[in-house]
Amino acid sequence: MPFCPTCGKFVDDGVETCSCGTKFIVSPEDRIKQVYGEEEKLVEEYREYETKSKDAYDAQDFENSLKYANKAIDLNLGSDASMKYIRGKSLYQLNRFYDSLQCFKNYIKEYKDSFYRFSNISGAYQWKARAQWQLGDGFGAIKSYYNAIDFVDKKNGSNEYKNEIRFQIREEKREVINSSKGKGIINPRLGSMDYETYDILEKLDEDKDLTMQNLYDAIDEVEGYEYKSVINKDNEIYVVFENGDSTIERHFDGSTSFVE
Repeated sequence: MPFCPTCGKFVDDGVETCSCGTKFIVSPEDRIKQVYGEEEKLVEEYREYETKSKDAYDAQDFENSLKYANKAIDLNLGSDASMKYIRGKSLYQLNRFYDSLQCFKNYIKEYKDSFYRFSNISGAYQWKARAQWQLGDGFGAIKSYYNAIDFVDKKNGSNEYKNEIRFQIREEKREVINSSKGKGIINPRLGSMDYETYDILEKLDEDKDLTMQNLYDAIDEVEGYEYKSVINKDNEIYVVFENGDSTIERHFDGSTSFVE
């Protein structure tokens, strides 16, 4: 009789949701048997597509890895998490970054609350971050890397394994940050800014004193003014707005000052 990793209660075999709300993902084989019994034809068809997709991805044949992942998913057996993961990776490798981003957003939404391979969920956050970076959303990418680390921290697992994942995520995040030095950080909502300003934002976000959503909210809250930029003054972050000759700077403590 298995037990719930969240609350520790023992649950009956086959139960998919504990009374505390934790969802369980059964193995692909068990799910296929639950839904279709022993219909070998469907099982074999799914396994054939799954093998072809994985082999194609390993061979860097991303067109076919995507093709067969989609075929496996289209069977709708309810056990296609690994194929959805490969679909997202294949889309990224084919430079279809927006489609890859949407794929991993949906993957995270579907599986993050389930007791299912937490390294896969943190990995999905990483792939999401890579797609965001390719699309020019530097802040979104960094936020996704933090989400990946936070997800690992909250899950059960050996400290050695978790530390290994954390280290890999942080190294990749640092590479993204370093690659932006001297180029200006670009975000669809915020535009360009210098690296020093970005570095302050990252530190604030890491300390959880500021989130990107706070920053977006600050932009949306000033009516009648057009957003211009994000600046720093003495390591304090301000959002600048203009309306004709009138300029205001909004601090994240909620105060707003007019600039002559």
